[in-house]
Amino acid sequence: MFKKRYSRPGSAPATLSSVPGASKTVVLRMMEYDESGYTEKTLESVAQLPNRSETNDGKVRWIEMNGLGDVEALRALGARFDLHPLALEDVLNVGQRPKMEPYPGHLFIVAQMVYRDEDECLCGEQVSIFFCENYLISIQEDAGMDVFDPVRQRIRSGGGGNVRRMKADYLAYALLDAIVDHGFPVLEEIGEALQEIEDAVMSNPSQDTIGELHTLKRRSCNCGASCGRNAMS
Repeated sequence: MFKKRYSRPGSAPATLSSVPGASKTVVLRMMEYDESGYTEKTLESVAQLPNRSETNDGKVRWIEMNGLGDVEALRALGARFDLHPLALEDVLNVGQRPKMEPYPGHLFIVAQMVYRDEDECLCGEQVSIFFCENYLISIQEDAGMDVFDPVRQRIRSGGGGNVRRMKADYLAYALLDAIVDHGFPVLEEIGEALQEIEDAVMSNPSQDTIGELHTLKRRSCNCGASCGRNAMS
């Protein structure tokens, strides 16, 4: 379903190599919140982020890095928050199966996100999440779209849920819940389309019906394999 990209065979473990074709532009955002309020801002560089030792003030910080084209920015992020080198390598090896791995000082999660873009094209990309008690780092392949706006709105409003009263583990749960919630309608739509084609094949098989089946199987966005937004292949 998702385009896969792994490290070059024979490369040393924890080697960070750029994703072919990925844009060098990386978007960095941070939401900082607790029960009393929140702030959010876009940052110019990793150097503007707080150090890991500065995140122990009781607030939760959600740091978003969107875009995989700047390996040095990812390396700097890893150094700033003591992220495990093998997990950083997995961030760049897109198209993996969902998983969760414990590392010293943080948990690492890989999830696969599907959604419709502004052109109603079916897209998919990998989301990598690092978190401990007071901070969460989410890293996406593409800076353009995701499924996390409902979570952002809940943080901004401070009502209708527990997100502002809880720690980063609850934020991780909320992000994964958003991924699952947005995935089910897409899967149901594909299932219904396949069922219609299957009914047509059984009742009145034709070359057009076979063409529709191949179109459905190969439908993808037009942004290219490098950005990771191809959801059907």
